Amino acid sequence: MATRTWTLSRRTGRNRHEPPVTVHYDVDRAVVTVTIDRPAARNAVDSATAADLAVCFKRFDKDKELSVAILTGAGGNFCAGYDLKEIAAGRNRRRLISAPGSRRGDGPMGPTRMQLSKPVIAAIEGYAVAGGLELALWCDLRVAGRTATFGVFNRRFGVPLIDGGTIRLPRLVGQGRALDLILTGRPVPAVEAFQIGLVERLVPAGEALAEAQGLARSLTEFPQRAMRADRRSAFGQWSLGLSEAINTEYRGGVRVIASGESIEAKGLVKKYGELEAVRGIDLQVAPGEIFGFLGPNGAGKSTTISMLCTLLSPTAGTARVAGIDVVHDPARVRQKIGLVFQDPSLDDQLTGRENLEFHAFIYSVPAEVRRARIDQMLELLQLTDRASSQVRTYSGGMKRRLEIARGMLHEPQILFLDEPTLGLDPQTRRNIWTHLNDLRSRTGITIFMTTHYMDEAEYCDRIAIIDRGQIVALGTPDQLKAMVGGDVVTMTSTQLDAAAEEIEKSFRVTPTRVDGTLRMEVPDGKKFVPRLVRELTVPVDTISLRRPSLDDVFLKLTGRAIRDEEAGDRDRMRQMASRWMGRRR
Repeated sequence: MATRTWTLSRRTGRNRHEPPVTVHYDVDRAVVTVTIDRPAARNAVDSATAADLAVCFKRFDKDKELSVAILTGAGGNFCAGYDLKEIAAGRNRRRLISAPGSRRGDGPMGPTRMQLSKPVIAAIEGYAVAGGLELALWCDLRVAGRTATFGVFNRRFGVPLIDGGTIRLPRLVGQGRALDLILTGRPVPAVEAFQIGLVERLVPAGEALAEAQGLARSLTEFPQRAMRADRRSAFGQWSLGLSEAINTEYRGGVRVIASGESIEAKGLVKKYGELEAVRGIDLQVAPGEIFGFLGPNGAGKSTTISMLCTLLSPTAGTARVAGIDVVHDPARVRQKIGLVFQDPSLDDQLTGRENLEFHAFIYSVPAEVRRARIDQMLELLQLTDRASSQVRTYSGGMKRRLEIARGMLHEPQILFLDEPTLGLDPQTRRNIWTHLNDLRSRTGITIFMTTHYMDEAEYCDRIAIIDRGQIVALGTPDQLKAMVGGDVVTMTSTQLDAAAEEIEKSFRVTPTRVDGTLRMEVPDGKKFVPRLVRELTVPVDTISLRRPSLDDVFLKLTGRAIRDEEAGDRDRMRQMASRWMGRRR
């Protein structure tokens, strides 16, 4: 995921192309840093800033690409509480006194009454006092610079804690220490805060944010489903009796174990002699996700999917599929996955139902549920009316749907698809994807697929692009296309060399030669094209303008357009398919 900044407007809470106001939202891969930017007021929160903070953390909690948030302040302070000048002026009292059960559900400081599903880390320098202390207490973890100061400073102004401070502080440091801070309102230096458990990590002054960012990145590397389940249990147990809390923890943990983190690879390497086909791949695929794996010829994607499916053993690194190590227990992995190969592997002489019955027998689907399971898959893939026909009478699209039904028959957690619609016409490809999306919505299955069709990749929740054995980009289709930026202009001319030279010199754009054309990336194609046609002295034969596509991303990252796999790769996959038939059980 590319780094991006989102700044909220004080007036509307929407994106605006204007100078920063009070809150910044900076995303770096799976971590977002939310910064309060009112340094002149020591980052005291007014009503507009509180509203913006609430919007930011709601956005974070809904964004599936983000795993951890950091809350910090600009200009050397975390937050000095609520802006007392606004209170004295009598403005926006409604937010300050809004009840926890109000329609908005936001606290006076913004997000402090929210119960998020993902962790937040406070990076604290300078003052974290009064309502600023309550913001820090709301976070899961606190990292503080040595010169930071904590305290219930509102004590001296006759303002009570109304945003969770009297609840969270005793839970964190104990009743006696909490009352010492609450009743006296005294300043607490960072060293003491660390000693009493108010702060989890203490670092040199000025290094709190860097330490929090490193901590956040380390949290993103863990299987998220399991970590969030444990976090949810740790928070939920406060309102439960001991027995009920233990049972709740157990039930939540069993659900995670049963579902597993779908796919996780760390440092995955595969060598063939001196050839390093896969060079240290790291990836995670979430349960229920449709994940696309794209790469040019010989990039290593077939080798990677073969290691994940236990058809090849990795040279180095680890991989877990459905929570199971692919090397230590490959048989269990194969029970948890379905695999649809690029080349057809059905028996044309058997009927559709007979193909499924044979597969159910091979996978030891219990006899008492076998027929019902087959009927369910036939109905789901809309093949019931042709179940008794020989497969040789099926169309290409029907055969593909039957293979998907076969791959789902033993109720796998993950379905691997190698070029699922290769060779099918566009309409049939769209129909296949209609069925795949319906399959995902009904069963929650995780789908890991390879494809060469860029329009097909648009169906994926996320895509990894692999080149020369390494992942060079990972993100949603929109995030990847944003890497290109602007518009793509393509032109042809009888004098391409002269055109390229003139465009670079006069327009300050560097064209790329692609299949006898010049390709250019420009911020605003609608303005650029008329100017190019008007001012270019070299004759222009044809010119086109379009928005970036995944093909453009591919070209930008790898320097070449995507092509069909070489025959050698296809032959290796065919060999692996035949080996799979003998290794499934």
